[in-house]
Parts: sequence; C-alpha cells; structure tokens
Amino acid sequence: MLKYLLFLGTLALGHSSNIDCGRVPPSLWCQNKDLAAQCNVSQQCNEYTTKSKGQKLRLTLLYESLCPYCERFIIGTFYTDIYLKYADKVEFELVPYGNAKIGKNGQVLCQHGTPECAGNKYEACVIHYFEDPIPFVRCLEQQLPQTDIVKAATKCYATFKTSADLAARVTTCYNTDLADQLHRAHGARTDAIGPEKKYGVPWLLFNNVSLGSAQKYGDSFKYAIDDWYIPNENDAKLVSEIAKKTSELKLCRDEN
Repeated sequence: MLKYLLFLGTLALGHSSNIDCGRVPPSLWCQNKDLAAQCNVSQQCNEYTTKSKGQKLRLTLLYESLCPYCERFIIGTFYTDIYLKYADKVEFELVPYGNAKIGKNGQVLCQHGTPECAGNKYEACVIHYFEDPIPFVRCLEQQLPQTDIVKAATKCYATFKTSADLAARVTTCYNTDLADQLHRAHGARTDAIGPEKKYGVPWLLFNNVSLGSAQKYGDSFKYAIDDWYIPNENDAKLVSEIAKKTSELKLCRDEN
C-alpha cells in the first residue's frame, strides 16, 4: 500500500512539472512568474515588465497616400478599431512614404505617381504641425483619389474648423522645401526598419519592431493590447477591465 501511495505521489509530481520549455511559446514566458523561472527567463521578463509597465505601446504605420489598401485601413480599422478604442494605451506614429524610391536624378518617385507624392508631402506637413494628426489624415484619405490633396485639405479644414494660423503653417510647409525634407525623412525612417523589411503597405511596427508575422494584429489589435500593454498596479480602471473579462469567461467553475 505504501509503495502504491509513493508511486501516485511520484506520478503527480511528474505531471505537475511536465513542461518542456523548448516547446512553450515565448509569448507565454512572461505571463507567469513560475513559468518564467522554470524556463530560466525571469531576468529578461522582469526587465521587460519593469520597462514596459504603464508605458504606451508604440504603433508605427507605414503607408502611402494613394494606396487603396492604405486608404481603407486608415479610414476603417486603424481609425475605428485602434485609434478610437486604444488612444490612451498607444503612442501613434504615421509615416507617409510607402513604396516610394529615389530616382537617378535624386527625386522621390512615388508608386502611384506625382499626385501620391503630393499627398504624402501634404500629410507629412499635417503630421509635423498637428498635435493629433490622425483624424485630419483620415479626412484627407476619405477624399483621395477622387480629388486632389489641396481641395481635400480645404474641405477638411472646414470640417474640423481648423484655426487659420494652423492651416497657414501646413499650407506654407507644403509649398516650400520643408515638405520635401519631411517626405525624405519619412523615407529614411521607412528604409531603416527592421529586423524585417516591409513587403508592402500598410505596414505596422510594434515598439519599433518590424515583422511580417505581426501584421495580423492590424485586424485583431485587441490581442496585441491584451498581451503587450502592461498596466500599473494603480491603474484601477484597467485592473477592473481585466477582472471583468476574467469573470465573463464561459467556464464550469471550480467552487471549492
């Protein structure tokens, strides 16, 4: 009888620690302290948690003004499902350059021609001067390519009741070398991404990391926030949201 009980104890112990860290998805390592310790990543997880706690997730969008897929993404998913829902947890960066190249004469050649370069430059000026450029950029994208960028901007200024001073600064930017300088700066930003280069646009970077496998989060951003945004302990609202989500899980609960 004693041998049988010892056997059961050994069996239970074996099952309790039967985790092959070589088979555990890395995305799970830092979600549990015991798991992190068992897989020898406690130091890395502690560093990540300490640096990330309460910090906004940095989301970079690479795009070009006349790409139809960029237009749809900015008007739809990016604005409604990401910007409107998670602006308090995300730091946004817009990079209007896309698949443009530098020609032999040193000029920027945009994928969809001169009108796209004009759109990129105008939006670069908007990004440069607006405190929160996303709603205005969305307004511009809603009208392109049915109209030119200047007419689109005029309508958006009226829609948002933009101050004359701010509108003048953007317009002056667009009509001077500053627009080209900003456009080229966005080009340098685009060319410098890594570890993977973009396959096309729209293209997202998460905390400055460019991966093809991460592009799926553009259509399911709530999972990125759930996994990568680490709240402060005193963030009562978010702690309450997490508790609510947990309580709403459809489970046959252990009442013991």
